[in-house]
Amino acid sequence: MALVTEQELRDALGIGDLYDSALLQGCCDTATNLVDGMLTHHRAPITYVRLAGNIATATTLFEHNFVVGQTVIVADCGSPFNGTNVITAATALTFSWSETNADITERAIIPSGMATIQYDVDYSTDADARNAALIVAEEVFIARQSPFGGSQAVDYTPGPFKMGASLISRIQGLISRNRDVRGLIG
Repeated sequence: MALVTEQELRDALGIGDLYDSALLQGCCDTATNLVDGMLTHHRAPITYVRLAGNIATATTLFEHNFVVGQTVIVADCGSPFNGTNVITAATALTFSWSETNADITERAIIPSGMATIQYDVDYSTDADARNAALIVAEEVFIARQSPFGGSQAVDYTPGPFKMGASLISRIQGLISRNRDVRGLIG
């Protein structure tokens, strides 16, 4: 689910075929990952996994609200845990599914894996999320192409560096109705 495409970025920047597709796709992927990571999803980071008696169990960083019978997509936990599975048991911080494999003692997942409920929200049709991703993709492109990572004035003096907290601040209003508040402090 891309929030911004290479062609949309080319059109917004007015660069035609001047730059390599891999460069632009990287900017789009970064933008999608950043904006999508700030949006509300029915997902939870996985911190530990184990497999005993053909039952795989994942421990999440926070309460996941998954229920028995839901289909969950596990990613970034390694084999045999990655994949689409039906939840057979759940507590506040763990969920389990059937997995035929030799036993695996509990192991930490660093950085954390991710469990996402199948048919989770698809923000690729949400105009606000798409606009936020386009803004981020443009800024990533400019930061990669400009000296000092920012814009330049007509007299070639560097402008302010636009990546970082100021970029996040500029897109927060666009995604505010779908912002995942679990990551906010204060």
